[in-house]
Amino acid sequence: MIVIQHNCNGTAVSTIAALEAAVERGAEVVCLQEPYVGKKHAIGHPGFQIRWPECAKRETRVALAIRNDALDRYVFEERTDLVDSPHIQCLDVWETVNRRKARRTRLVNVYNKARVQGGGYTMDHVDVSRLIEGRTILAGDFNARSPLWDPWVAGRQNAGTVERLIEKRELIINNNDHQPTRCGKNCRSIIDLTLSTRRVGALVTWEIDESLATTSDHEVIVFEWAPLNAAVAERQINASQNWNINRLCSDEQALEAASEHWLELSEGRSLINAWDTSPTELEAEALWIQDSLRAVLDRHAAGRAPRPRSKHWWTEEIKQQRRLFGSARRAYNDGRTSFDEYRRVRNDYYTHIRKAKRLAWERFLEGVFPTDESSKLASDPARCWQALRYTKPQVPSHTPAIKVASIDGQPDKIASTAEEKEGIFMAQAFPPQVVDNEDIQIPDTSAGVSVKQVREALFTQSVNKAPGLDGIGFKVLRLLWQWAEDRVVALVQGCIRTGFHPYTWKTAKGVLLRKQNKPTYSVAKAYRVISLLNCLGKVVERAVAIWIASYCETNEVFHRGQFGCRQGRGTSDAVAQLVAKVENAWSQKRIALALLLDVKGAFDRVNKQKLLLRMIQVGMAGNIVRWVNSFLSDRRAMLVIDGRTGETRSIQAGLPQGSPISPVLFILSVSAMFQWLEDRHMKLQAISFVDDIGLVTECDDVEEGARKLEHIARDAIQWGSDNKADFEVSKTEVLVFSRRRGILQATKDAAIRIGEQTFTVKQEATKWLGFWLDSKLSFKTHFENRIASAKGALQRVSSLSRSNGGLSADLMRRVVVAAVTSVALYGSEIWWRGQKDRVKKVQLLLNSQHRS
Repeated sequence: MIVIQHNCNGTAVSTIAALEAAVERGAEVVCLQEPYVGKKHAIGHPGFQIRWPECAKRETRVALAIRNDALDRYVFEERTDLVDSPHIQCLDVWETVNRRKARRTRLVNVYNKARVQGGGYTMDHVDVSRLIEGRTILAGDFNARSPLWDPWVAGRQNAGTVERLIEKRELIINNNDHQPTRCGKNCRSIIDLTLSTRRVGALVTWEIDESLATTSDHEVIVFEWAPLNAAVAERQINASQNWNINRLCSDEQALEAASEHWLELSEGRSLINAWDTSPTELEAEALWIQDSLRAVLDRHAAGRAPRPRSKHWWTEEIKQQRRLFGSARRAYNDGRTSFDEYRRVRNDYYTHIRKAKRLAWERFLEGVFPTDESSKLASDPARCWQALRYTKPQVPSHTPAIKVASIDGQPDKIASTAEEKEGIFMAQAFPPQVVDNEDIQIPDTSAGVSVKQVREALFTQSVNKAPGLDGIGFKVLRLLWQWAEDRVVALVQGCIRTGFHPYTWKTAKGVLLRKQNKPTYSVAKAYRVISLLNCLGKVVERAVAIWIASYCETNEVFHRGQFGCRQGRGTSDAVAQLVAKVENAWSQKRIALALLLDVKGAFDRVNKQKLLLRMIQVGMAGNIVRWVNSFLSDRRAMLVIDGRTGETRSIQAGLPQGSPISPVLFILSVSAMFQWLEDRHMKLQAISFVDDIGLVTECDDVEEGARKLEHIARDAIQWGSDNKADFEVSKTEVLVFSRRRGILQATKDAAIRIGEQTFTVKQEATKWLGFWLDSKLSFKTHFENRIASAKGALQRVSSLSRSNGGLSADLMRRVVVAAVTSVALYGSEIWWRGQKDRVKKVQLLLNSQHRS
């Protein structure tokens, strides 16, 4: 494995130049010290996944960049359980054989900062006994000088800790003691060290690559350790396909050839009879379509193997400037030129990079293709939305070590390896359920879907949705519809008529995503798993979802207070109903109280048996019930964590997040609870948006209301227990709505008890469904937060409009309306009453928009 280490001196130019050097040298990992950290955005690169310490970005002094195509050949485990510091990162790199772990090398990225909290240097506060174990390499800026590794220093400067570490751990110094790693105006020094343990031995390669110099005064260091064996060193083939569907669709000749190829493959293969078919035939047809499509795409849409690429503005002109800078740097180090001349060439190099980056951004915003100076403005309006995405902070895709709370007062456990994390997230996303052997009598009734509904199920799904394991996305399925509409319709109708979901479509690829704005990402609950399913299977799922939603609306199966996953019923409608209930209570001189509950796990914990019984109870067709039973049976999943795909495991639980049918099945599963509660409690109104539930009631005084909410909560939890639907009791919130000062004063002493937990009345505004609800329903906090968010969005959007280049006025207006105005006025149909103070603030925001 090839690794680059470099101190970037905190500049964006040096950081990008170091990553570009890694692309050219073929380095899989880059250890960066003092990388650029902007006020709003961290640095990014299309060829690398950049990992930062789990702390505020402004405090960090290190970063690890892992080349994207290396994620499938190695297993990278970030060991935040061994060191959790903004100045040190620990990465276990596992070489693999047949995609299984074979040998571990620990890579420690160090910036030995002085005067850290607690005194001394960073290395003084590290437990090296745990950190340096087996095959370990420490690479970084140690900020220490000693004759042990630096012949240019007469004495010792801050070297005690590092010297003791080298001696005690018998570390090998891989540096060349005749090559300084930092060249300042008046001195040369070796402070960037690469140390390895005896288990690693001396590195195969250690060199300073002067041809890849950046504007930092530190050198670019390249080192390599020996691979496990020659076979392991070879590039393993990525199992995922890299088809170029866009190129195929834009090339009429290639598209015609692909169509003819499909006709050749399907010649002689008869269509299935949707009205008289069997699960075996449906399974075979689904597998044949999948294999045939892949064969067509392999021949006519073959793309390039994935490889790291440079930023598009990193041109040959910049490389030439780098060569000139490298020559000037060598001349200065050898005493053949002055520092002023060296600095002039360095500044030219720096200026060329900044200019190239700025021009590329301006050309992109203006729609000018960077390779053609005379190109006219592009007319594609999607450019503005892509530009808007670029202004948002990047969300990290990796996971630190995960803490697992222990019971009985034992210390928390730490999951640091890929296998340990996989086990935790599988248990959270797909919790095991007790198998209910209750015999269900499914009625012998049938319902089907029309060709129009099948077409709707296919074409209403975005072509940008990620495909499942087979790699076949909706853009390919739209081509298939042109080539074999009758075959697609027959398969979809046959699956629904038979009540069977092919096994080929049941293996999900689980992708781990971070939830937004969590205080820490070292706990499993800060993540969610999204299931990427077979897209042709999603067409069947969408068709059944449309049928179920239509049936439930027609037969009034859903509760009137259920919002979300229902056409024309959004969050604003749910909050408007709550406001209406509260204002009705006020009109009768009463107070209103709300109990906000959250269904635990929601989709992940839906009980299949209870769901099927509910479907039968409301009179759904037997084949629809059988299809849902088939869809939720014999499922499998594999998790992708930090680029590594885990083992395929059988799962029993819940509804897959990512399926188009899961939302409607979830709200169907809980729909009976709301009417049941309203029947048991007078003046209660149940309002919900998917799994966020608000139970609103009214009473004459706070104490009476508190007791009433306790009874409502007890009954809701009892219903959940009887129907295998648990609540996240710890997330419960209690609200009281009144404009009378005496009532609000009384709420400070009020509390309700649910099980073993006690909840007080919230005194500050509470966020529910995107709205900040205060006790007087003034929405003052909501308005202030929306205006603040809009101002932040305006700052980002302003960078898209410049006096000397930027988006056109028309595109800029679209972006401002979508990203700023809509944010500020979210929910205004509820809170807007022409308040003068709000008029003024909205007008100031509009004025700022016009100026930007």
